[in-house]
Order: sequence, then structure tokens, then C-alpha cells
Amino acid sequence: MQRSGSVFEFGRNHHNHAAPVGGLVAAKIKCLVKQEAKQDVFKSASEVVNDVLLSELTDAPCPSLPRFDSLQRTANRTRQQLRPQDPNDLDFELEEDHIPDGFFRDDVKVSKSLLAPILLQIKHKFKKKT
Repeated sequence: MQRSGSVFEFGRNHHNHAAPVGGLVAAKIKCLVKQEAKQDVFKSASEVVNDVLLSELTDAPCPSLPRFDSLQRTANRTRQQLRPQDPNDLDFELEEDHIPDGFFRDDVKVSKSLLAPILLQIKHKFKKKT
């Protein structure tokens, strides 16, 4: 089986066994889960998988279909490459593309008595790594 974009075709080699029942549907669902996960990075993996399964599955049996949790891990692994790197020190650029619309960013007040020990811990953590 070969994939060209979202089109799935059988390869040119003949096989001596039948294709797995529902193999084409299972491959299409996995591909659509990956595409949907990339498009909406703030949607949970279970929602992505649910939406794809509801739109693609029919009443026909599909024993080749991966388990639900496996499809969720596929969605999360696909999105993992899109996430920004974790900062290595306190001098980093905030990538605002990764902050969802409507995310509440105002009225955050931190007491100096709470902030000082946290900053000290972060400072010591980064000193130990270098």
C-alpha cells in the first residue's frame, strides 16, 4: 500500500495473501489523525481521535484499526515536533504563536516573598547544568 498525500493506493507488487480487513480504512484514519492534530494544536488528542473516528468509521467491521489510546499517542507524538523547545535559562524569547487565543494574561500578581525563592531555585538549577 502506498500513500500519496491523502490518497491511498495498492502497490505494484502482487502479494500471496489477502490484504488485512479494513487495512485501507485504518491507514486513512491514522493519516487523518496526524493531519488533524497538526491543524489544531490546542485540541486534546482524544477529541481529535473522536472526531476522525466519527467521520470515517462505518458499520463495517475494521479489525485492523489501532486501539484508541494508540491513536491518541500518535496525535501527541505528531504534535510534539511542533512545540517550542523548553528554555535552558532565564533569557528566552516567548513564542506567542503557541499561546491560545483568549488565554488570560492579565492581573497576575506575585508577591516578592514568593518569587524570590523560586528565582533562587531556578538560578541554582541552571548553574548545576553548566
